[in-house]
Amino acid sequence: MTDIKFIGAYRVTAPESEWDAAIQCHGSREAAAEELATLVLIELEVHGTQKGFDTTDIKQTHTECVPYNESFFDIETLHPIETEQHEIPRVPSFRLAFHLHHYDPSEVLETPFGNLRVGPLSDPPAHLAGKQYVFWD
Repeated sequence: MTDIKFIGAYRVTAPESEWDAAIQCHGSREAAAEELATLVLIELEVHGTQKGFDTTDIKQTHTECVPYNESFFDIETLHPIETEQHEIPRVPSFRLAFHLHHYDPSEVLETPFGNLRVGPLSDPPAHLAGKQYVFWD
C-alpha cells in the first residue's frame, strides 16, 4: 500500500530567463507575475510505491496544474536518485520534489492514495537549494 506524507512547500525564485519565457508565453509581465506568484516547490515522502504510480495524478482541486520537473531523493541520505525521464525510482520509498503552479495553502493536495493537508511556504532545505525552476507552458 502506498503512503504519502507532505514534507513542505517552498518558495521559488524564477531566474530572469524563465521570467522572459513566461512573459513571452503570457504576453505581459503582469500575466507572468500572476502565474509565478503561485509557483512553489513541493516535497513529499512516498512509501510503498506501486506499479502505476504517476506524479501527474497529484493536484489541487482548484486547478488542473500537475507536478513537473520532478526530482527524487533517498529518504535517509537525501542524495538524489537518478531515474529515466518520467520514471519513478525502483525503490520502495523516496522523497519526491516537484514544481507546482497555482498553489493554494488552504487547499488539500489530492493524490490517488488520499488527500494531504499542505502548509504555508518556507525556504527550501539544503538538499533542494540547487533545484532550478524551468518555465513550461
